[in-house]
Amino acid sequence: MTDYRNIPEDLKNLPHWVLRKGKMPVNPNTGYGAKAGEASTWGTFEQCLAMVKDYDGIGFEFNDNSIVGIDIDHCIDEIGLLSKEARSIVERLNSYTEISPSGTGLHIFVYGDIPEKGRKHTEKGVEIYKSGRYFTVTANVYGDLKPVEHRGTEIMELFEELFPQGGKPVGSDQTYNPPCNRIPQEIYSIVQRSAQCEKFFNYFHGMGLSEDESSNDIGFCNMLSFWTGKDPDLMDQIFRESKLMRDKWDRKESTFGTYGNRTIQKAIADCTAVYTPKENYSVAFTESGAEVVTVQGQQKAPHKPKSLKMVSMASAKEKEPEWLIKGYIPKFQISTMAGDGGAGKTTLWCAIAAAVSSGRRAFLLDGDSLSSHLAGGPQKVLFFSAEDSYEHVLKRRLRKNGANLENIFSIDIADDRFKDIKFNSPFLEALIAEHRPALVVFDPIQAFIPPELRMGERNAMRSCLSPLVGYGEKYGATFIIIVHANKQSGVWGRKRMADSADIWDISRSVLMAGETNEDKIRYLSHEKSNYSMTANTVLYIIEDEVVKFQSYTDKKDRDFVSAEVQNTRAAPERDGAKEFILQTLEDGEKEDQLIKVNSKFHIF
Repeated sequence: MTDYRNIPEDLKNLPHWVLRKGKMPVNPNTGYGAKAGEASTWGTFEQCLAMVKDYDGIGFEFNDNSIVGIDIDHCIDEIGLLSKEARSIVERLNSYTEISPSGTGLHIFVYGDIPEKGRKHTEKGVEIYKSGRYFTVTANVYGDLKPVEHRGTEIMELFEELFPQGGKPVGSDQTYNPPCNRIPQEIYSIVQRSAQCEKFFNYFHGMGLSEDESSNDIGFCNMLSFWTGKDPDLMDQIFRESKLMRDKWDRKESTFGTYGNRTIQKAIADCTAVYTPKENYSVAFTESGAEVVTVQGQQKAPHKPKSLKMVSMASAKEKEPEWLIKGYIPKFQISTMAGDGGAGKTTLWCAIAAAVSSGRRAFLLDGDSLSSHLAGGPQKVLFFSAEDSYEHVLKRRLRKNGANLENIFSIDIADDRFKDIKFNSPFLEALIAEHRPALVVFDPIQAFIPPELRMGERNAMRSCLSPLVGYGEKYGATFIIIVHANKQSGVWGRKRMADSADIWDISRSVLMAGETNEDKIRYLSHEKSNYSMTANTVLYIIEDEVVKFQSYTDKKDRDFVSAEVQNTRAAPERDGAKEFILQTLEDGEKEDQLIKVNSKFHIF
């Protein structure tokens, strides 16, 4: 069992500690990702120690405070012997040294300084950092337990030997590739704007692949080598987040440490071109949150013939759909809520958001009649509204509908960043990646469409909204988009969707709100569902800005719209009949004229 008492007090006393989930650093204060160089996202050793049982371990963030870390990869063989090069470094620095989580590498901590934030010697497998990175800390001491020693001269000499004058590594005939210094979300964002998007995310999500798992592994690693600039740590991190990850990845092999490392090293060796920047957009993470910044773009990878292998349905897995709200709103997909003015669309989504944030049953589900509750406990919600202020309207409606307001987040329309929230923008992805919400609401759709896009063009909206599907699978988010209904009389179904029928097509669930002919009673009709039969139409009222369930009905939007049309058409005839009868009675011509009335208006 890990004995954290081995960790030197010099390190324990610094508030530079993070939790570890896989290879991802986690902020112990929030449970979300920690950031290199951002002390506000770290915590104390005591905090992390108290929570480590729920995570994969702890880590130490370097922050240019005279502590330098040396990471030596794959230097311990299968019988525990240290390589000659690693032994030389360990003896030279003679400071606190521990075995890395893989069991094949070492981490050394010393007091000292280096002329840069850090460097990585890919061939020798040695990294040296003083800031901008974190090391996992195992407390699994190598050799004798030592304190963190002052080794200013020794660490500077080692750095200069490995990276002379900032040039190529000693003994290397290849161009030196520094660490990518990106996080997985940035790589995903860049790839999404490339021609390799579909193939990359097919690998990532394990879709449409070869039956040869090793072939899939090396295929994905070949792509990762290009996009990460041959950064093995980042390649490993992304692979572990993908559906390709399995126990074999960490299986130890005599030469390369593990199967995963051998696969990564082969991909790096075979990679002849890497992501070379030119002007484009990407995402950076700062203390105040994620921001879109201008970075450099990409060089196209060499063309390779596409594989003709396909998946046999005999070997394909069947999966049951997952629901955020059983029967109505599927998880990780786009649902659309449309409706006429006055139907209460804003109050409806506030009630749904309130249910998700609090973990209570949504108003759509009455008792156990659908044997369904909101899936999961209290969860996070993001909403972006261009129609109502959260200060003057939305917070009050959310509160009245029972929301846990601590779980609901937004950016006000008056905020300069609001204009950068578009369905296909890196900034939106960064917000979702940072906060990991269960639900994201956009109200109305027009506010989040790029200005150059024409909604009426065929497939334009499908292309604009398709990134949300990827975000749903990647970050576990579900999306509700609010749209206006078509005001044309007597239409229903796809034609009821204003602006673009593409919205109907890409939505996995469509809900249509409207008013019945009964006083105060409104309806929410489930018009489309890709994962089950459409659910019952919900009848509800809104009292004091609170949605209250009334009953279910088999009627759909078409029935209510048709009834309204019939009533609208019948009204002039009734009014005409009344006027004719009154005029006839005044003239005194009763019996014959009333027969004519009966024949013409069918009212007696």
